[in-house]
Amino acid sequence: MRAAVTVILVARNGAHILDRTISAVEAQTRAPERIAMVNIDSRDGTREIMRRAEPDLLLSLPEDTGFGDAVREAALELDGLDGGEEGWLWLLGADNSPEHDALEQLMATVERNPSLQVTGPKQVRRDDPAVIVEYGQTMTNNGASVVLHQGELDQGQFERLSDVLAVGAGGMLVRRSVWRELGGFDPGLPVVDDALDFCQRVWLGGGRVLLTPTARVERDGNPETLLSPSGERMSASQRIFERRKAELHRRLSSSTAFGFILHWLGLVPMAFLRSGWNLLRKLPGRIIPEFAAAFAVAFGRTGAWGARRRFSEHLSEPRTAIDRLRTTPAEQRKQRELRAEQLRARAQGTKQHVDFLATGGAWVVLLGLVASVAMHLPIMDAGALTGGALLPISPDVVELWGNTGYGVRDEGLGAMGPADPFTLVLALLGTVTFWQPSLAVVGLWLLALPLAGLGAWMLAARLTARPWLRAVAGIAWMAAPPLLVALNEGRITAVIVHVVLPWLILAGMQAIETWRAVATLALLSAVVAAAAPSLIPALVLLWLLSMTMGRAHWRRQLIVPVPALVLFAPLVVSQFNRGGLAGLLRIFADPGLAVASKPVTGPAAFLGFPVVDFGGWVDTLASAGVAFEAPLVLSMLAVPVAIAAGLGVISAQFRTAAMGLVIALCGAATVVLAAKLELQSIGQAPVTLWLGSAQSLMLLGLGGMALAGLASLRRAGAGILGSLMLLSMIVTAMPPALAQTFSTSLVEAGSTNTVPAIVQAQGTVEHRVGTLILTPSDGGTLRMVLDRGTGETLDAQSTLRTTAERLSPEQERLASLVGELVSDYAEAPTSELHAFGVSYILLAPAEADASDLRMRLSTSLDANGALAPAGSSVHGTLWQVSNATLAPADPEMSAHLAAGNLGTWQGRLILAVQLFVLLVTLLLALPTGSLEADAALAERPVHRRWAWLDGELTAAHRPMDYGDVAGERVDAYEPDDQDREEGISL
Repeated sequence: MRAAVTVILVARNGAHILDRTISAVEAQTRAPERIAMVNIDSRDGTREIMRRAEPDLLLSLPEDTGFGDAVREAALELDGLDGGEEGWLWLLGADNSPEHDALEQLMATVERNPSLQVTGPKQVRRDDPAVIVEYGQTMTNNGASVVLHQGELDQGQFERLSDVLAVGAGGMLVRRSVWRELGGFDPGLPVVDDALDFCQRVWLGGGRVLLTPTARVERDGNPETLLSPSGERMSASQRIFERRKAELHRRLSSSTAFGFILHWLGLVPMAFLRSGWNLLRKLPGRIIPEFAAAFAVAFGRTGAWGARRRFSEHLSEPRTAIDRLRTTPAEQRKQRELRAEQLRARAQGTKQHVDFLATGGAWVVLLGLVASVAMHLPIMDAGALTGGALLPISPDVVELWGNTGYGVRDEGLGAMGPADPFTLVLALLGTVTFWQPSLAVVGLWLLALPLAGLGAWMLAARLTARPWLRAVAGIAWMAAPPLLVALNEGRITAVIVHVVLPWLILAGMQAIETWRAVATLALLSAVVAAAAPSLIPALVLLWLLSMTMGRAHWRRQLIVPVPALVLFAPLVVSQFNRGGLAGLLRIFADPGLAVASKPVTGPAAFLGFPVVDFGGWVDTLASAGVAFEAPLVLSMLAVPVAIAAGLGVISAQFRTAAMGLVIALCGAATVVLAAKLELQSIGQAPVTLWLGSAQSLMLLGLGGMALAGLASLRRAGAGILGSLMLLSMIVTAMPPALAQTFSTSLVEAGSTNTVPAIVQAQGTVEHRVGTLILTPSDGGTLRMVLDRGTGETLDAQSTLRTTAERLSPEQERLASLVGELVSDYAEAPTSELHAFGVSYILLAPAEADASDLRMRLSTSLDANGALAPAGSSVHGTLWQVSNATLAPADPEMSAHLAAGNLGTWQGRLILAVQLFVLLVTLLLALPTGSLEADAALAERPVHRRWAWLDGELTAAHRPMDYGDVAGERVDAYEPDDQDREEGISL
C-alpha cells in the first residue's frame, strides 16, 4: 500500500512566488494525497492564491506565528480530520518550489530505507539552480550549527552523502507519527535551527535522517537572510541575536540536568568573554546581540527548561550516539582555512600601502629627530623638566594613579572632588616610564618634533601618493609656531594636542570604513579634549560633520564622544554643583599648572603665535636692528602659504581645501573666543586660556588647503611654491627653535624634587607631611600653597581649585593663619599649624619687584618662636615647626587625605567606569581584526576618495575588483603551431 503524503505549504506575504510553488507541487510526478496550506496574516494576495488552489485544508494564523508553529497547527488539524493516520508530511515554504520529481525521489529514499524517519533534498538557488544554498546540517562539539555545503556548484560531487545529522526545514519529508510523538519543532526556535534540533531528537529517539541527493527544492533569497516570526526581514544584529539564542537554547535543551545548571550559570560570564573577543576581532556589532541572547535564554524567554524536559522524555539513545555525525575538529579546521582563504581573496586591496620608506617618511622622521636633538641639547640628560607651566610628575606610579578619579583635589586642605581628565592622560604617559614617571615628559619633549612630523606625513599620505607633498606636510607641521612655543613655555597640553591632531583627522577620515578607525578617533578625541577643553566645541562640530559624511555607516560614529563624556562627566557635575549653568563654562579651563601670561590678540593670534613676543621675533628683530615690526615680517613670510591655500579653494581639489577651510575656521573661532575667556586665577591675577592648541587646529586646516593648492599646480610651479613655503616656515620657526640654545626658553632640566631635601626625605615616608610655601609676588601680594608629601607635582593640579570664584572656609582659615604667622607682633599659632599638619614653612624666591617683601617676611618668620630655621636651598628658605605632627590634627582633613581616590565609593566607581570604557575602546582600536570585516569593506562600492589629491586612485590605492565571473566561460584549449613544435597538446 502506498504511503500517504501530505504537503504543508506555509506562506506569509508570498504572492509574488506562491503561484510558482503551487504549480510545482501540482506538477509532481508522484502526486501528494493531500495539500494543506497555511496563510500567516498576509497583506498581499497570498490567501486568495491559496483559496484558488483549492487545498484540502486552508488555515489562517496570526502574524507572530513562526514556520514551526504553523506546521504544528496544520498537523493537529489534519489529525482531527483523518484520525492521525500514518503517512508523511512534506514541509514547504512559499519560496520552496520543488523540481517536478522531487517528491518521487524523496519517497524512493523512504522505500529503500524502511527505518528512515526524516529525509531532505538539496536546496538550490531559485535564480541559479546550479548553486547549492543548503545541503545537510551538522554541529560542532560545542553545539554551533554548521551547514555542510552551501554556495557551491552542484556537480554531483555529493551524491554519496546519506546519513546526516539534520536536513533543512524547507523540503523536509518527515513521518507523521514521529512529528506527532516529538511535538514538532521546538517553540523556542521560531527562526533558526528548528530543523537541526528536531533531527537531533529524531536520531536520539532511535530514528534515522538521510539526504536525498537527487531531490532538489528551490529557495528564494540569500541564505543569510532571516525573517522574524512577523515576517519582517531581520537586520544584521537581529540575525546574530537569533542564531546565538538558538545555539544557547539548544545547548541547554539537549544537556543533562546537571549540565543544564552548569551551562545556565555560564551564560552571562561567557557573554563577557565572547564580547571581549569580538572587540579584538573588530566586530562590536555582535556584543549587544550576544548579551541579549544570553539574557533571553537565561531568564526563560525561550523555555529552555521545558524544552530540556521534552528532549529527555523521548531519549532512547545515549547523547554520544550522534557524535559520529558531528563535524570533527579536523573538518572544522579545514573549513576555517578554506573560509579564511576566501575572505583573504575578497579582502584584497583594502589596505592602503603608504610606502613609508620608499616615499621618504623615514627621512622626515629622521630630520625631526635631528632637529629635536639640536634644539634640546641642554636637557638631553635631564631626569625631569621644570619651568614655565611644567612641574615634575609624582615620582611613584602608584601615587600618580592615586591622583586620578575622585579624591583630594586640594592636597593641602583635603578638599575632595573629581580629577581633571588630563590627569588620566598624565597617568598613562607616566606609566610608560613607570620607574621614573617624569622621564616620560622628557621623552615627549625630545620626540615631539619627529612624532608631529610622522603624524602630518601619514595624514598627507592619505591625501596624496606624491612623496614631496608628504614631505612638505611633515616638515611644515614640525616647524609650526604653536608647537615650538609650547615646548619653550612648558605647555605640555599644547604639545600633546599638536602631536595628536593629525592622527585625529586621519582617524576621522577613515571612520567611515572601519570600527578600528572609529575607536581610534574616540580615543584621540578624548585625549585632545582632556588636554585642551577649549577645543571641545570644535571637536563636536567636526564629529557631526564626519557623521554626515559617513553615509550608511554614520551610526557607528555615535560612540566617538563616549570616552570623552565619561572622562568629563564627574567634572561637569562638580562644576554644575558649584556654579550652576554658569559653572559649566569652567570645564573649558586649561588643565595643568595655571600660569599667568599676557593676553594674545590681533596678528599674533592669527599668525600662530600664542605669546605676545611672537615666539622671540620681537627681540630678534630689535637686536638685529631691523626697522620692520614683527607682525609685518611674519605676515610677509606667510604669503606663500596664503597663496597655496587660496589656490586650493579654487582648484579641482576644492573638496580637500573645503574641509581644510572648515577645520581652519573652527580653530580661528576658538582662538577668538578663548582670547576673551578668563576662567582661572592665581590669587587675584586672572589667567587667560592658552591659544596654542586652537592655533594648531587652525594651522592644520590651513595646511590642508595649502596642500590642495600645491597638488593643483604643475610640477615646476608646485616645486617653486612648495620650496618657498618650506623656506618661509623654517625662517619663521628659527627664533623659537633656538630658544633653548640661547637660554630664553622657560623649560630647563630639573630634578623630581620641588622642595628641599629634608622635606623630600620625610615626605617619601609620610605623604601627609605638610609644607606651607609662601611666594612673595608683585604688588605686595603673597601667594600661599599648602603642599603635601614630596612637593608640588603636575598631576596634583586641579581646575576645581584654580576656577574657584571665592575662597573656601578652609582657605580663609589658612589665610588667617598665614597673616598671624608673618605678623611682627603675633603669637605663635602652633595649634592651627598642627591642625593643618604643617611641619615646614618654605619662603620661596621672590618674583620680580618683591624682594623687599621677602626680606620682611624672612625677618618675621625668624622671630617667630614656633619656628626653627632649617636651612636654605635653591627652593628657598626653610623653617621647621616645633613639635610638628606628621598628619593634620583636624580629623576631617586627616580622613580625607588618608582616603585617596580608592577610599570612597565615588572614587572607585569613577575610576572603574573610566578605565573600563577606555579599555573597551582600546581593544576595539587595536590593529587586530577579522577577515569578515576586511572582506565586507572590500565588497562595498568603490567610490573616489573625496579628499584624494591625485585625481583617480592609482592601482596601489584602489581596492582590487575581481568582478562577477559567474557568467564567464573558458574556451577549449587549442594548441598552436609553437605548442605542437614543443610537444604540447591535449
